[in-house]
Amino acid sequence: MSNTNYNQNDEVSLKDLITRIKDFFNEVIKYWWIVSAFCLVTTAGFLYNHSQHETEYVAKLRFVVEGQSSQAGGLRSLLGTFGIKRDGGLNPYKIINVGRSTDILIKVLNKSTKGSIVANEIIETYNLREEWTNKENDFTNYSFPNTLNLDAMSLDDKKVLRNFYSMLWGTEKNRDDCLSTIELDENTGIYLLQTKSLSEELSLDITNEIYDNITYFFETAVFENQLKSAKILELKADSIKQLRESKVMELARIGDSSRGLFTQMGKSKQTL
Repeated sequence: MSNTNYNQNDEVSLKDLITRIKDFFNEVIKYWWIVSAFCLVTTAGFLYNHSQHETEYVAKLRFVVEGQSSQAGGLRSLLGTFGIKRDGGLNPYKIINVGRSTDILIKVLNKSTKGSIVANEIIETYNLREEWTNKENDFTNYSFPNTLNLDAMSLDDKKVLRNFYSMLWGTEKNRDDCLSTIELDENTGIYLLQTKSLSEELSLDITNEIYDNITYFFETAVFENQLKSAKILELKADSIKQLRESKVMELARIGDSSRGLFTQMGKSKQTL
């Protein structure tokens, strides 16, 4: 008896479900114009977003810096040239600071590419002349100088350099929308350097130039500085050696003179 009631209730539920589905389709057909309008608006929004989307090209490079502790002496004397404090011991995050330094930024911006330089390629790719131009500043015909002298920079060049730095590296508080990032995986000690831009060649040029300059700094400049320090110490050692030898010779002369004086005095007594 219970099985019969269960089947009847189950059959009623199925009929109710079918009825509800039919009612739903009837409502859709009845208000077809609303459904069509919703579909058209949704499709149009999707197509618009797709048309406005700009493809971004990402260049990634991973590297490891070895022997940091042995290079600490040379690094401390060189980090000052990059505007980095030299107090405390060398730590891996100073490598990141070197990569973000203004000195390397200028070298990246002056890198030759497509018959121009990276700085002007960024300006063209992102249409920055129009963005930077306002009532107070006119960058309509601006081009970044091929050779940049920090001591002889114009006011416009200084403004552009600051804009480039913010665009490339962001700020301490926000680095989400910047073109380049450099991060350290503390577990593996591997650095990840990547650049994301609207140009594939631009992404590659920026990433490679940053890496080349970091490599030069830690593999060449540091050892050159250590060599200079060694030569200075060698010169100081030679000076100390010469000074010591001159003092020894002076003492020897004084000793010889004293012995001669005593000899003469002894002869005088014998004569008397």
